Amino acid sequence: MSRILSLALVAALAVGCNVPKNYNSNNTHLTLAAQSTLTTAVGQQIKGSLRREDRVAIVNLDGPSTEDAEIIAIVEDALVMALINNQVTVVERDSEGLRGVVQEGSGQQLEYTVTGHTEGENEPMLLDAALVTGGGPTRVLVNGGSFVEVPPNTAFLDQGPDGGDDRLTTHDPDLKNEVVAASKILAYRIVDVQIRDYTYKRQTYRFANVVLAVRIVDAEYGTVVWSGTIQNVVEDKVPAIIAPKLRR
Repeated sequence: MSRILSLALVAALAVGCNVPKNYNSNNTHLTLAAQSTLTTAVGQQIKGSLRREDRVAIVNLDGPSTEDAEIIAIVEDALVMALINNQVTVVERDSEGLRGVVQEGSGQQLEYTVTGHTEGENEPMLLDAALVTGGGPTRVLVNGGSFVEVPPNTAFLDQGPDGGDDRLTTHDPDLKNEVVAASKILAYRIVDVQIRDYTYKRQTYRFANVVLAVRIVDAEYGTVVWSGTIQNVVEDKVPAIIAPKLRR
């Protein structure tokens, strides 16, 4: 009886060893490496250059880049997290984030309306909710000739009696909100943020390299109060057979 029980236990252990394991994608591995690296660096290298009452804006010294947008997003998200985790106040400077701040902070109530359009004559109506900022579309008769559809948030300007001299003018949405200015700027330049790997004996070793040039700038005077390099490598390994799938 004990022999049968032992065999069953061995079989159960063998099955357990074959249970598939979940591995982080290369993108997730790099994201987590950037977060851990920068949280440590802010706490050990940078925090001493910031006062408790400082408000920090994060700025890319190389400016926006569509080619490196994914890497920039990983770095800036990690920098925000690193500062917050070290009890440093961060001011929002992401354009989409600021759009939400302006919209939601412009008043106690926001007016929305239902809009609809079709992709074609026989296609179903697609409904959505749009923020009301300047009224809906209006049809205007141009110089006694044809009608034109005036888009929302625009106005029609009749400049004269002749055709072709009329034009549409766009009005800015009536949404305004003031946000606090930064007292310090955390400016960074990406030196190397990527994953390198190599395969050995059916294992793929992944090295997440995070190298940034960073400086702290006093926003009032434009003086650099701290400058340095943040560098770290975070290693893990995955079965070589699944490594290609994790690169996607």
